[in-house]
Amino acid sequence: MTIYEAITVGKKGLWLGNRVLLPFHAHFLKIIIENEITTDFSNHSKTVEIEFYESFTSIYFLNYDDLAETISEFEPIKIIAVESHDDVFSINSHKKIALYLKKGHEVAIEFLPDDIIIFE
Repeated sequence: MTIYEAITVGKKGLWLGNRVLLPFHAHFLKIIIENEITTDFSNHSKTVEIEFYESFTSIYFLNYDDLAETISEFEPIKIIAVESHDDVFSINSHKKIALYLKKGHEVAIEFLPDDIIIFE
């Protein structure tokens, strides 16, 4: 499933402790959680670990024990990502996404408006 498909059909993700599961694959360029900006997604990253499974992506936020203890349901985790099949070098392919932690361990996934600047 692509980012666009997941958001268009209203697919939800899950959060468990410090882990967010997303129902799509993508190339992640930037993740912003609170004031922490992560652009290093290598195996040596000290802030985020990403694992890809057949039908979903798992993101571990290594600096948090439980995301819900720190992040309210109104404060999004912001992501800049590119669909797996798109050109990562084209700025037009970069998708701004917001993840909202909801009750019942659901994660609402939404596109952010293009005019929102998240390059903090």
